[in-house]
Amino acid sequence: MRPLALVTTIKDSKGNLTTPMSAVLPILNRIYSKKGAVMPKSTDAGLVKLLRDDGWHLENDRKVGLGNVRRQVVRIGLKLGTGHMHFCESDRLIVWASRYPNELADVASKISRFDFLVIGRTNRAFRTHPRTQRDTEAVTNAVCSLLLRKSLDVTCASRGLSRSAASYLCARSTAEGYETDVEWPFLMFNQERFRTGYAAVEGLEYEDWLKEPDQIRRLGYDGWLRAKESNPREWTTRTRWAARLVQTALQLHSKYLA
Repeated sequence: MRPLALVTTIKDSKGNLTTPMSAVLPILNRIYSKKGAVMPKSTDAGLVKLLRDDGWHLENDRKVGLGNVRRQVVRIGLKLGTGHMHFCESDRLIVWASRYPNELADVASKISRFDFLVIGRTNRAFRTHPRTQRDTEAVTNAVCSLLLRKSLDVTCASRGLSRSAASYLCARSTAEGYETDVEWPFLMFNQERFRTGYAAVEGLEYEDWLKEPDQIRRLGYDGWLRAKESNPREWTTRTRWAARLVQTALQLHSKYLA
């Protein structure tokens, strides 16, 4: 397999990801030649040491907003010097590597065939998420699929990028938050010079349980999941995010593809 960089975002001040990340590092080291991450200064010191000792390129986030953080992550990928990079959020990556390591390796080996590869979820993987995500993200995915004229799951932050595609995105992406989920596909699928593609995988299962082990111990997994699905604020937040992403998709379609 050609040299491939892994680039990710990390948000973990309590150290919940340290042990599960340690367990999957041997798998990641077999797949990726270089690794980098952007994280807040408040990140757990044990996790920072673990990654630094493993040779990761680490940077603190420089600007507020997820869009800025994701662009910083992609710029790290350019600094690492490989021909291609795999961007995937750290908690999703841990679940994928721990449960479907062979699939992760297979998908990673195919990234070099594309300039921009959207990596989404199979129907089964999508169904592992709570209704608050399934029902709202399904709207975003349906609208984007209609506008781009291809069946896509864009709301799972995992992308394969060539250096040329990464440079293009860094120069043109302006989205401040989760809107990058839809902005990047609209920017890239608009460009005939880029080889674009899509892959649906089993390994991008629901991942938020990694962040809340104390609540899961107290409520049990099913109880914790029911609490999320019955929380009006969770529904409200997810609905607002979906509305923002759909509006972004409509604006980008009008600008680039109409």
